[in-house]
Order: sequence, then structure tokens, then C-alpha cells
Amino acid sequence: MPRISVIMPAYNAEQFIGEAIQGILDQTYDDFEFLIHDDGSSDAGYDVARTYAERDPRIVLTRSENKGVFATRNEMMSRATGEYLAVMDSDDIALPDRFALQVAFLDAHPDHVCVGGQWELMDEDGAPLGPGWFATRHETIDARNLSGRVNMVHPAAMVRRSAMEQIGGYDGTLRSSGDLDLWLRLAEIGKIANLREIVLRYRLSSTSISSTRREEQAANARRVCQAAWERRGISGQFDPAGKAAMHDGASNEARRALALRYGWLAWTNNHRASWWKYATRALRAGPLSRDAWRLMVVGALKRPGSVQKLAPEA
Repeated sequence: MPRISVIMPAYNAEQFIGEAIQGILDQTYDDFEFLIHDDGSSDAGYDVARTYAERDPRIVLTRSENKGVFATRNEMMSRATGEYLAVMDSDDIALPDRFALQVAFLDAHPDHVCVGGQWELMDEDGAPLGPGWFATRHETIDARNLSGRVNMVHPAAMVRRSAMEQIGGYDGTLRSSGDLDLWLRLAEIGKIANLREIVLRYRLSSTSISSTRREEQAANARRVCQAAWERRGISGQFDPAGKAAMHDGASNEARRALALRYGWLAWTNNHRASWWKYATRALRAGPLSRDAWRLMVVGALKRPGSVQKLAPEA
């Protein structure tokens, strides 16, 4: 049996799935099986995945009608044989040492049931923006999760298969916030952690998210937090503040705000090409905006200080 079962559901992922698959095949730790399931896509993503499956026997490729991501992950988990489950999305890119670092951590920490890591944010075109830092220790991660501030990135997680079986996998009734629910339930049977190292390039989609969808996500997050408070017999406070929207909107103002956020993140991390891309976008969306001109002028005249490479221990 392999040490790791990689689980990658895919839905209409033709544009990015090749990069996601290659990131797994390029891992320095190669004792894994790679489960890819096409969840009723209408594009050619399945055909792209099949070209990889024909070349690498570790890939097990399946397809079905659309069932939703959490139900699909549960089905894939039931077929997994590895000791550890590596969660992966079909539009992100795992860095080469991800599996080696996470297996070493779980082998050395038997009291931990899950380990994630830090993430490098990129835009839809793959342009680098900068890291997103999470807490590293169980107590801090769990406390923030309990308030609705998700402190683990789902496609960077490695979980003990025995722990996933113990909690019954994903809650199939949730259309969103299933990752938050998972971290909270896993933290009730063992410890969870994040590595200080960046292990994933995470793609930020520019697809618009309607206010209705955001409200649904917030409602589901509140629901899973309240359920955790009740299970643990505690009085919690739902406070997801600080989780800024990183998606596009329909109005010029929304596009300007997004371009400013991306632009400053890229500037802070010395990604000059990405800074220029979003500084010019911010100006196009708001030619008279002081904030847009500030991003352009400061970015042109100044360079940031030293760029942080590891997450602070917290």
C-alpha cells in the first residue's frame, strides 16, 4: 500500500488541471496513489487528465455524473488505501517538497491528525502575488477556526485516513464551509497544525461571487461553528472579520478594490510584473482614484523591505 492517497476531484477544470496534476507528479516524495475523479464536467478536463493517466500508473482516473465536491471527496476517500490522505484541488499547484515535509511531520507527531502549510497566492493567470500566512500551532488554529476565521487552506492539507474515517469524512449536507467543519471536527480527536513552509500555489479565481452566495457561505460558516460550540459545551463568538474578499465584482469600484488588494500584495512581496499588472488595472477602473495613483507612484519609486520566507510561529 502507498503511504499517501492523493484525492483530486475535478469539475470543468480543463484550463488548469494539467498544471495541478504535474505538480503532484513532480513531488520529491513519490510513494503515493493519485485518485482523480471527474465530477460530471462539461469541458475536456477528463481528456486532459486521461493523457496523464495513460503515462503514469499511479493515477486512477474515474468519472461520474455531478454529485458535488464534498460527496465526491467522500466517495474517493472510501477507495483510498494510503495511510495519509493528501487533499488537492484541480486548479492549484503543490510545491515539490509538500509531501516530503508533511509525511515527516506526521511521522514525528503521532498526536496530530492533520497538517497543512502556508500558501503562495497567484491570480487566475498564474501571476504570483505573495504568501498568505496562517498560524502554525494547534491551539491558535483551532481558536481562530472556532470564530469562523479559517486558518488552514484545504488543498494544502494532509490528514490521517484513520482520523477521517473516525469522524465520518465530510458533511455532505454542506454546499460551502465544509473545510471549516472538517478542521473543527478533526481538532476534537487530535491536534492540527500548519508547517511554516509554503507548500502550495493557490489560484485566486476572478469569477464573480454574488451577494447571495457570500451570504450562504457566511451562514454555513456560522452554522458549523455553532455546531462545534455545542459539541464542545462552550460559548463561542462568531467573528470572521479579517477575511477580505479576494474575488472580482461586477462594478468598477469592486474591480478597483480588487486590483488594489492584489497590487499591494504583489508590491510587498517584490513581484514587480504582478504589481504593474494590477496598478494599471486599478487606474483603468478608477482614473481619478487617489488610492490607485498611490499604488502606482509608491510602487514605481520604492521597493519593499526584506520579503518574509517563513510563517511566524503562532
